[in-house]
Amino acid sequence: MENQKEKRCAVLAFSVPFGYHEGQWPHCCGKGARPMNLPKDPMMLLSVVNTKLRDEYPSLRELCRSLSIDESELCSRLAGIGYEYDGALNRFA
Repeated sequence: MENQKEKRCAVLAFSVPFGYHEGQWPHCCGKGARPMNLPKDPMMLLSVVNTKLRDEYPSLRELCRSLSIDESELCSRLAGIGYEYDGALNRFA
């Protein structure tokens, strides 16, 4: 069972730590896990976030809470490339 958790956590790892709340960890990973790291490149970030919103999360708030990502920082980074969250579509457009 522990091996499966380690594999799942490894899948969440990307290139650089990003906007997490210190002391909060993704629910899937359990005690001692690291928060999700997101891509540094804004277009890759957009792709990852929109894919997760489409496939795994009903809202941006739920995605950020579950992955311990700072919602305002994420929105700011994506606004920098002209994308804003559309709650009706549940994606950045």
